[in-house]
Amino acid sequence: MERQAPGSAVTDYHVLQVIGQGSFGTVYKGRRKFTHPHPLSDPPLHSLSFSLLQQTWALPLLSEVLAVLTAYFAGDFSVDSGSGTQELQQTAGNFLTLCPSLLSQERPLEEQTLTCLLVLCQTMDRTSLASSRSFYESLLCQHQAVLVSVVQGCGGLPQGGARGQGCRGAAAGGEGAGEVYTAALAAMCHVTPRETCCQPAKHQVALYVTERLLAKEAGRGTGGFLDGLQDTGLALDTLKVLYSCCNISRDACQLVVDEVLQNILSMLEKQVCPDDPVQCHTLELSLYLLSVLVIQLECVPDLLQQSAGMISILLRSPPHMSAASLLWMELTSRGCALELHLEDFLPAALISLISAVPLPITPPGHLGRFDALLTLLLQFVSQGAAADLLHSELWPSLWQRVAFTLHLPLDRPIMEGETPRAGRATPTPDWISLSPSGLLAFLTIATHVFTAAPSQCIALMSSPTSVVLTTLGHLLTEQFLQHLDHRLEAVGELPQDCGWWLVLRVCQLLCFPFAVDVEGPLLTDILRAFLEVEVVPHLALMTLSRPPPPDPDLPLSLLCHLSLCGTPFISQLLSQSGRGLVAGSQPCPEGK
Repeated sequence: MERQAPGSAVTDYHVLQVIGQGSFGTVYKGRRKFTHPHPLSDPPLHSLSFSLLQQTWALPLLSEVLAVLTAYFAGDFSVDSGSGTQELQQTAGNFLTLCPSLLSQERPLEEQTLTCLLVLCQTMDRTSLASSRSFYESLLCQHQAVLVSVVQGCGGLPQGGARGQGCRGAAAGGEGAGEVYTAALAAMCHVTPRETCCQPAKHQVALYVTERLLAKEAGRGTGGFLDGLQDTGLALDTLKVLYSCCNISRDACQLVVDEVLQNILSMLEKQVCPDDPVQCHTLELSLYLLSVLVIQLECVPDLLQQSAGMISILLRSPPHMSAASLLWMELTSRGCALELHLEDFLPAALISLISAVPLPITPPGHLGRFDALLTLLLQFVSQGAAADLLHSELWPSLWQRVAFTLHLPLDRPIMEGETPRAGRATPTPDWISLSPSGLLAFLTIATHVFTAAPSQCIALMSSPTSVVLTTLGHLLTEQFLQHLDHRLEAVGELPQDCGWWLVLRVCQLLCFPFAVDVEGPLLTDILRAFLEVEVVPHLALMTLSRPPPPDPDLPLSLLCHLSLCGTPFISQLLSQSGRGLVAGSQPCPEGK
C-alpha cells in the first residue's frame, strides 16, 4: 500500500493491478522483480550440445536441470505487467531447441522432458495471449521438430523417417512413455477455457496433428494411437487430441466414426464416480466429442442413433447435463425421437446450475457451457411451461447463475474497491459458461415467464439490489456492452446485431411495469429502483453512441415512459445527453 505513484514508490515490484483506493492510499497487487541473472536461460541448458549429451555425466546433470526447469515453468507468471514473461519465453525457446535431442535419450530422461514440455504448455496457456500465440506458432516454425517428435512418439510417423534425431517413441519406450507422449500432445493442441489461451494458434497445431496422426496415410500409427481409448491411463488425453482435431477437421470426424465410435459410446455406459475428476472429465469430453461429430458431419451416425436412448438417461444426470443437453439438441434437430419430461428436467437442471464444477473443456462452436441447457429450457417454456418454471427453485437459481457469470457481487456487502469507478475496467463475463447467444436465450426465457405471470415478476424489480434488477441494469452498461462487442468480434460467427437484440430483450423486461396495472406503492419502489440503477443514463448513452437498433421503438418508448415519471429521470436524461454530446463532438455513427 503506497501513497505515491507505483513507478516511484514500488520500483522493486511489478505492479499487476490496482486493488482499490483506501483511506491511507492506493492498494496495489504486485510481484517482486527478478533482478538476478537468470540461471536457466544460459548454461548449463543452452550450452549442452548433442555431443555433450553422449557423456555419462551429462544425463544425471540434465535430470537435475529438467527438474528445476519444470518447477520454474510451473510458476505463476504475470498476465498484465510482463513480470518474468520475457525470461520465460527465452528459457522456453532454449528448452525447445534442445528438446528433440532430449527425447532421444533413455526413457527416464525422455519422460522427464515430456513432463517439462507439458507443464510449459499449461503455463503458456495461462500467462498471456501474446505469449501463448508466440509459443504455439514457434512449434509450427522454428521448433517444429518438437511437434514432429511428439507426434512420432504417439505412433503417427515412421520411426526416424521424419527427422534425423528421432525420439524413442511409445513403441520403444513402453506403455508409460506412451501415456506421457499422449499427455504432451494433448497439452499442445487442446484449447483450454482461458482467455489467455490462443485458440487460433492451437487450432493450427491441431490441424498439423490431424494431417500427420489422423490421416489415412498414417496407417498403423493411427490405429495404435486410437487404441489409447481402451486404456484408462490414455483415454482422457486421447479424447483431448481427438476433440481438438475433430473441431477443425471433418475428415478427422469421419475417421473417429469409422474406427472408434463404439469405444466412445462404451465410455458413456460406464459407471462414473462423481468424486473422480478424471472419470467425470472423460465422460463430459466424450459427450462433447459426439456433439462435434454430429455438427461436423451434419448427420447422426447409425451407431449413435441406435444408442440415442442413453443420452436421455445422461440428461437426467446433473453433473453432465450441460454436455448431454447439447448432444440431445443436435440429435433431436436431426430427426432422432427422444423423450424428456419437464418433471425430470427441472430438478436435474437446478442441481446442474447450483453445483456445476467447471471442467477444463471449451464447448464446441464458441458455445457456453450452459447454452444448450438454456435452449432446451426455452423449448419447454415456449410450449407452455413458463408457470412451472416460475414456481420452481430453478427460476431464482437461473438469475443467480447469470449474475455469477457476469461477476456481479450479490448476497454480500460490497467491499471497498469493488465499486466500479470512472475509467476502471469491469471483469470480463465468463463467456465459457454462458455465451452471448446463451445470454439471449436466458432473457427470452425471462420474457416468457414475465408474460405468463407479470404481477408476480414485476415485484422482483422493486429493489435496486435485487438480483433481477442488478442483472438487467448491468446488461445496459457501456462496460458490459464493450465486453460484448469484443466477444462478438473475436468469435465472428454470431451476427453483430446480437448485442442489440440482447439490449432489446432487457428493455422489453423493463417495460413490464408500464404495461400492466401496478399498485401505487409498488410502482414507487420500482421507479426508485430504476433511478438508482440508472436505467435512463444507460439508455441515453446507447442511443447517442451506437448505431440504430433493429427496433428503435422499444428503448425510446422506455425512455419516454421514465421521463414522464418525474423530474429526477428528466435530470438524468439531460445530464447524460449533455455528456454524450460533448463526448460525441466526433462524427456520429452512420445512420444516426
